[in-house]
Amino acid sequence: MLSTAQPEDPWIECLWERFGERAELSSEPALTDHELSFLPVSYRCSWEDGHTLDMVPGFVNPGALVFAVATVLASATAAARGTARLLGARARG
Repeated sequence: MLSTAQPEDPWIECLWERFGERAELSSEPALTDHELSFLPVSYRCSWEDGHTLDMVPGFVNPGALVFAVATVLASATAAARGTARLLGARARG
């Protein structure tokens, strides 16, 4: 699923994000590179004038970490309760 979460046309998306509606391919600095990363989640655009732009908001990676930790804790709690109920049922009967 993550491999499909790429912008439709990275060059156009990067130019639009940096320059907005006034983006003109001939007058703006040339886009030299775009890089997609999943850990940490990042989509960086680089221009020939040295400017870089990460199109992923800063709250995404900490939010994903909190979600992952909460999922692990909830799974561990559910497994512990299930084991306790199973052992309690065997002890009673």
